[in-house]
Parts: sequence; C-alpha cells; structure tokens
Amino acid sequence: MEERTQFTMRIDTQLWNRLKVIATINKRSAAKEVEFAIEQYVNNFIAKNKDNIFIDMLTVNEKYADEGNKALDKMQKPSKSA
Repeated sequence: MEERTQFTMRIDTQLWNRLKVIATINKRSAAKEVEFAIEQYVNNFIAKNKDNIFIDMLTVNEKYADEGNKALDKMQKPSKSA
C-alpha cells in the first residue's frame, strides 16, 4: 500500500470554498483537489528549474531526496567558526 503523510493546514475560508467548487467540478474530494494542485505545482517547479542541480534531488527516490534535504539544510545554516 502507498505510504501517505497526513498534516493539518490552515487556509483562507474563501479560498477553501472556491477549492471545494473546483473539486466538485473535477469529481474529486477537496483533499484530493489540494493534492492534485500541489502535485501540479511541484511538477511545474521542476520543469521550470530543470537546470538547477538540486532539482535532480526532487526527481529521484525518497532516500536521495532526504539526503538532498539534509545537504540543503547544511548549506543554509551558517558554519560555526572556531
């Protein structure tokens, strides 16, 4: 069975109501519509940034994506000077 991650999200009520209408039109639940929208966003981001070396980390399996996230964290944290 596919692994799923659950999380809580706060969203503007008007935006949520609009999303529910779109989900109904697309014959999806609101949750599936959110998941679809996020998937589209991620795919578009990858396509637009395909020349960025870190994008490869988003397209490989989860093990390598986790390693990529750790590498990004290290890059963003200031190094400790002695």
